[in-house]
Amino acid sequence: KGSDVASVDKARTIYTKSDITTSYKAPAIVAMSNVTNLQTAGGQEVIMLATDLGPPEWDAATVYYGRSESASDVYECDSADVLSQVSNDSQYVLKCTTQAGYGDDLWWEVRVGINAKQVSDPFDDGYYKQPEVTDLYPRENFTTHG
Repeated sequence: KGSDVASVDKARTIYTKSDITTSYKAPAIVAMSNVTNLQTAGGQEVIMLATDLGPPEWDAATVYYGRSESASDVYECDSADVLSQVSNDSQYVLKCTTQAGYGDDLWWEVRVGINAKQVSDPFDDGYYKQPEVTDLYPRENFTTHG
């Protein structure tokens, strides 16, 4: 099985194919903007600076976010588009469009690759806008207690 064995370095260390694995560096979120007072109806653009997304033509980045206190409230951005590459570095400007949601103390992460195997560490920032009562209907027949 000569094709299954590789000789590495002068010490003649022998590795089989099953011993050799490679992986890309995990993506990372460096900075974010427009993550406060998110509209609960969604559709808002969030801009982030992220690294190690792979070439822009791969279009392999997916952005997820959610409320820190709830494992079940996880949102996937409607789109995650690479807008530009920052010079020749591995940093990219990424735009994500939010889903309808609620809550504060949000975490964000970028996943890259088939089945999103490369995952960034969470970036904690942002919140949805708090509800505000602007009027009550019907305006007549209110009772007060007290």
